[in-house]
Amino acid sequence: AWTFDPADLRPDLGELRARYQPAVFGAWEKWAKATPLDPREPNGRTVWDWADGKKPARKAAQKRAVKPKARPANLNAALVRAGLSSTG
Repeated sequence: AWTFDPADLRPDLGELRARYQPAVFGAWEKWAKATPLDPREPNGRTVWDWADGKKPARKAAQKRAVKPKARPANLNAALVRAGLSSTG
């Protein structure tokens, strides 16, 4: 199946640089480097970061691995008695 990630939609910076005069592209580059992609996150990615392909930083909650909780001993025993689990 075909998947689509809107974060992958971005301009080709090489093509933009070639298409515009250096002063015009330079002005846009300066603006893009100073403009947050999401105004609610002023220290997040900038428009330039997005256009250059920088991925968003993962939040701390996303970084740590989520370990499954151990089943209580009485549940394990009940599952073993019912023949639904071989661990005890």
